[in-house]
Amino acid sequence: LESTWQATDDLQFIATYGYLDTEVVKSDCYEDPIANALLTPSNPACVNNSTPATTAASEYGFFSVKGKRLIDAPPNKFALNANYTFHFAAGKLTLSATDSWLDHQYSSIFNGPEYYMPGYNNLDLRLLWDRGRYTIIVFGRNVLNAVQYDYVSPGVSAPIQVTHGLNPPFTYGIQVQVRWM
Repeated sequence: LESTWQATDDLQFIATYGYLDTEVVKSDCYEDPIANALLTPSNPACVNNSTPATTAASEYGFFSVKGKRLIDAPPNKFALNANYTFHFAAGKLTLSATDSWLDHQYSSIFNGPEYYMPGYNNLDLRLLWDRGRYTIIVFGRNVLNAVQYDYVSPGVSAPIQVTHGLNPPFTYGIQVQVRWM
């Protein structure tokens, strides 16, 4: 869903919402290397269907992913943006704020706790000074300095070492744009 409300010529609100209900509906048996490293017993139905090199290996780490969520598929996403423009003889000044929420998700089809990425909130702010040919932009990204996971990657040997890919922390900067025509 997306909605835009132009409250006045200078004030605008934009809201977006996305819902994603993913589920694997059919599955063979797949080997989870983390479950093997932890010697986690396989699903009983998968032990007979797997064809590992040794009989002992067939007791561990094979699972059906039926009913699991897809990788990187957060159930809910929400964003709200507000812009307001001030007009001056020397140009336009626009204030913009975007707040977004990304729900939890998994970095593996096995959906185990070692693959879980919690949801997070992100707030970005922008200030644009537009003088026609020139625009100066001052920005802040992730101004609440929220921990934001891009991926979670467990190692495949015991003890399990988990690597978290993090999105950038609070960053800020200035951009200058020049239009030549």
